Amino acid sequence: MKITASIRTLIIFALASISKIESSGGYGGGGGYGHVEYARPVKIIVKHIAKHVPYPKPYPVYKKVLVPKPYPIFKPLPVAKFVPKHVIVPVMKHVYAAYPVLKPVPVAKPFPVPKPVPMPVPVKVRLEMISENIFI
Repeated sequence: MKITASIRTLIIFALASISKIESSGGYGGGGGYGHVEYARPVKIIVKHIAKHVPYPKPYPVYKKVLVPKPYPIFKPLPVAKFVPKHVIVPVMKHVYAAYPVLKPVPVAKPFPVPKPVPMPVPVKVRLEMISENIFI
């Protein structure tokens, strides 16, 4: 009795799974698309493999850039400053109005370098006439 019940259960299970496969279009999954193959969505699993791809990285290139610095042409003008009340400030009788005064600008000038010149060397020459060796 137990064997026939288990065989009957297996047969019913097999028939149910076959009918399920046929109704799903042969893919084994649900969805009710029938036998139409293009209508069933297909899930594509893409496995990402991390791979190092060498590419040139930007790096800073240092360039020397001349920054023009302003040269102070004018002397600094006197500026009045606030003084606390308890400080005694000497009073100057003759105060001149501030006006801009030009400062001397240093200019590089070449200084003379003496050139080498050949100097004459004095040579002493003695002239002696020996009359013994002269035949006339």
